[in-house]
Amino acid sequence: EEGIKREKDLIRRMLVLGFSPERTEPANHLESIDNPIRGKKVVFTGKMERGDRGSLQEEARKFGAIVQSSVSGKTEYLICGDNPGAEKVKKAKQEGVEIISEEKYFELMKKFFHDS
Repeated sequence: EEGIKREKDLIRRMLVLGFSPERTEPANHLESIDNPIRGKKVVFTGKMERGDRGSLQEEARKFGAIVQSSVSGKTEYLICGDNPGAEKVKKAKQEGVEIISEEKYFELMKKFFHDS
């Protein structure tokens, strides 16, 4: 409440300019939900069907995943769309990384997408 009192003039100016405040969840809301990728190191590869790779990576970050650009021995999931990178798949196999399809990823996360 004190923070709002301190900023009341700014808030009034924003309202006059047409800003419309909306109640939203805290930024870390999804990150705090226990789910299969929270705290896991993941790599996306290939052409994704359910959106571009960048948006899927950002969504995974919101769920608390640590998104990597390349596979390492610390990677826990390689999530593959169509035509995945051959080197990434090869490295994942060498390192014992769990390789899952985009479809399997969405099956794992389905409950959490609906609950969020």
